[in-house]
Amino acid sequence: MRKPSNDFARVSDAQRAALEGLRTYAERLEEKRMVALTNHDLAWEAERRRFQPKLQHEFHFGRITPRLTQREYRKLSAEFAARRRTIEDRYTAKRKELERVKDLVLDRFNERAQQPVKSKGPQRSPRVRSGGRER
Repeated sequence: MRKPSNDFARVSDAQRAALEGLRTYAERLEEKRMVALTNHDLAWEAERRRFQPKLQHEFHFGRITPRLTQREYRKLSAEFAARRRTIEDRYTAKRKELERVKDLVLDRFNERAQQPVKSKGPQRSPRVRSGGRER
């Protein structure tokens, strides 16, 4: 990622606001990613615990609770792993897009800062002057 130029006098407030907005969006995106992965992991743990061997006095509809076979467990594990990969891929794509936009803003930021200053002092606006008294 490129660093912005030190010449802040030539950079507009809109660009500063855009960079601040991108930073807060990146933070919120990371928080959402962590929440989504945590929820997914909790769901996987609950599902896995549901089919672990139980004590003999725990019953499910009057019978001992069923357990998964190895094949069913691997299938369920693969499904949850695919879901987790999908979540990670989606947030990785969003993060890459955010970095691309941030680089574009910083490039424009640096271009604007490197432009020469055009003002040479106070400028008068041209006004139309009459050539004299009109009759």
